[in-house]
Amino acid sequence: MVFPFSNHNFDLRYWLGAAGVHPDRDVRLVAIPPPLMVDSLRAGLVDGFCVGEPWNSLAVAEGLGWVVATQAQLFPGAAEKVLAVRTEFAESSSQRMSRLLHALDRAAAWADDAAQHPTLAAYLSRPEYLDVPQPLIAAALSGRVPLGAPSPRHDHDFMYFHRHAANLPSTADGLWSYAQMVRWGLLAPSPRQQRLAGAVFRSDLYRRSVAVAGPEPPPSLSFDRIAFSANDVPAYLRRFSVSTPFTDLHAP
Repeated sequence: MVFPFSNHNFDLRYWLGAAGVHPDRDVRLVAIPPPLMVDSLRAGLVDGFCVGEPWNSLAVAEGLGWVVATQAQLFPGAAEKVLAVRTEFAESSSQRMSRLLHALDRAAAWADDAAQHPTLAAYLSRPEYLDVPQPLIAAALSGRVPLGAPSPRHDHDFMYFHRHAANLPSTADGLWSYAQMVRWGLLAPSPRQQRLAGAVFRSDLYRRSVAVAGPEPPPSLSFDRIAFSANDVPAYLRRFSVSTPFTDLHAP
């Protein structure tokens, strides 16, 4: 996976745990920068990886592997990339924060427009960015996922940037990450830590700058049909049989 404290790590752990595979005892998880994933697979350094596009499509295109499952299949609507700033900046520079969020919203809407995908793919394929063939990027943007089978899977919601209130922060997103950290022993459970995790995703800042109608979208069900309950995280965690008790890594 791409980074120890990333949703890639937590998604992969969840998926393995659902199959009865303990991610800390039955396999060895390592962090590798996304651009090095395909080369690591080619060299036999890893057996598989969890990464964002276009590196999975590149592995398929080069005949090195196939896509077992996509994020849209396993955790539809889950949090991915974030724009993060210090609380002090957000609250003391409200005008700049508002302009920043408005610009992000407009850019996301542009990227979601299918008419702009050829231009976006051309930008991203440049050597200073992804340095990946433009057709691979264009296919991913359109939802044509090369699973490795004879025909690619077409999923309109495989990747989106603006639809479905994609950029509206949700309290549940922060608490879901907190729950995964607790489950796998990366964080000790505590009411204080839970409150802090729930306060990270600030929908109020976003709504102040961008017109969004309606409440936060409800969290989508994961592939195992277990709904995440932001109102009772301990009860949610008790539903899983595969977990790791917290260990204080700094203890003597």
